[in-house]
Amino acid sequence: MPGPLRAPGRAARRGFFCRSNSLIYRPSINDSYRNDWLSTRTANRLERALARLSFREYAYRASVLRRAPKCEVHLPFDDGTVPVYRWGQSRKEYGTGLCFSEVPILDQLRRRLMSETGESPNHCIIIRYSDGQQHHAPPHRDRQTGIAGNGAHDMAANTSFFVVSVGYPRLFQLLDDRRAVVWEDRLVHGSLMRVTSDMNRLFWHAVPRDLKHPSDRPRYSAIFRTIQKSEAACLRR
Repeated sequence: MPGPLRAPGRAARRGFFCRSNSLIYRPSINDSYRNDWLSTRTANRLERALARLSFREYAYRASVLRRAPKCEVHLPFDDGTVPVYRWGQSRKEYGTGLCFSEVPILDQLRRRLMSETGESPNHCIIIRYSDGQQHHAPPHRDRQTGIAGNGAHDMAANTSFFVVSVGYPRLFQLLDDRRAVVWEDRLVHGSLMRVTSDMNRLFWHAVPRDLKHPSDRPRYSAIFRTIQKSEAACLRR
């Protein structure tokens, strides 16, 4: 049976550094990262499956968000509506995407996360990074119940989000309120990063620009969340 999420030696040795007074958070952060969560064979299979998905730039408010193309996968609620995570996309995007049953390998990973963590993710956004300048994520917190911030808070309280990475390793950072980096590491092929609700409250997270990112080596980030039902839930479009 898979073991609990623990930090590999590499992450503990060089993945963490401190520029602030956040040293006390080192154990919880390092316990959240595994660079070997997937076997090489499974990671390669996941990368091939994600490469076959259809990615697009989402309509974002009054324009198009060009940061990185995405694809959404969800598990419908009992009434047939699908969970919606409102991260800033246009309303016309609500309910778009695939069901987990259409992407079996993602459903397998979702079930494994349930087994290992006791959480019940029902939503996944896959992001395709292939441009080191344009495809990045500025510092932000996930929109979660109980976490300060503007906009909808669709992510259930006291739950984690999980980042499964395959392909080219991109840097992932946790930052304090002064935007000083308290932890960073490249999320390698087949790795898992778990960001708990406490970490989401204490830290901002980001994927900075990487001008060395080769255009022919994409990175796929599959982010699993538990989304609560809200007025945005709608039938699949």
